[in-house]
Amino acid sequence: RDRWIKQELDLVLYQNRIRLIRGWDDLFTTLDDHMGGLILMKSSPYYRAVREFQEEGNLWEERLTKLRGAFDAWVDVQRRWVYPG
Repeated sequence: RDRWIKQELDLVLYQNRIRLIRGWDDLFTTLDDHMGGLILMKSSPYYRAVREFQEEGNLWEERLTKLRGAFDAWVDVQRRWVYPG
């Protein structure tokens, strides 16, 4: 949780016109790792036994899924901007 609350995007100026996100690989790797961790936690009997864990886990799963969708769209737009064709 702390990683995503404090996460800052590494923005670089491109052709003195726009800022692009740099470091997509690390961002997607961390996001996928955290989503995988949530899946593992959800399979634990302790997770299912404590309602607060379930609520928090579901909330973070929803947030990370939405974030992944937004980043997927963003990286696609960024690629099209840099490599029009």
